[in-house]
Order: sequence, then C-alpha cells, then structure tokens
Amino acid sequence: MIPLRLMLLLTLVALAGGGLWLLIAPSERLQAKREASEFFATKPDYDTSGGQPMRPRLTE
Repeated sequence: MIPLRLMLLLTLVALAGGGLWLLIAPSERLQAKREASEFFATKPDYDTSGGQPMRPRLTE
C-alpha cells in the first residue's frame, strides 16, 4: 500500500512542477521576443531630403 501512495505522491509532484513550468516559461519567452523586437526597431521618421546623389559604382 505504501509504494502505491508514494507513486501517487511522486506523480502529483511531477504534474504540479510541469504545470508551473508551463505557466512560467512562456512569459520569459515573450519578454525576450519583445526585447529583440525593440532592439531591431527602426525610427519611422527618417529625414530623406537632400541626401547623397546616386551614381554608378562602375569606376571604383
């Protein structure tokens, strides 16, 4: 009888740990994804007036 109770207790602890891991892990991934998107974000209002004239690069 004791091995059955021990097995049920271990199973319950493993399921609870897995559930907590699934609740916590996605929030960490979302935070990392948000930081990466902020890092690669560009300024939306670049001033493009009066820039460098375009010319072919054949003479280089």
